[in-house]
Amino acid sequence: MCSLVAASKLIGKHLKPKQCYSFSIPPFLGGKYEVENLETIDVYVHFSISGQLSHQCKDLPDGTKIKIKIVAPPKK
Repeated sequence: MCSLVAASKLIGKHLKPKQCYSFSIPPFLGGKYEVENLETIDVYVHFSISGQLSHQCKDLPDGTKIKIKIVAPPKK
């Protein structure tokens, strides 16, 4: 992971306060360990999404096909 972070910085993906690096497609869902799959994201959003995905997938057997539906929050 350290080499991915270093490579991300080289191509201009720098962190702002309260951000972290996160995989666009998590490796446990088939995402690759490569710079193109890394993005900068709000740290709270990262842990919220990661936690939800992990919780929902924890009991699935390896190789299970899943669909991800992204729902926008209601407008205020």
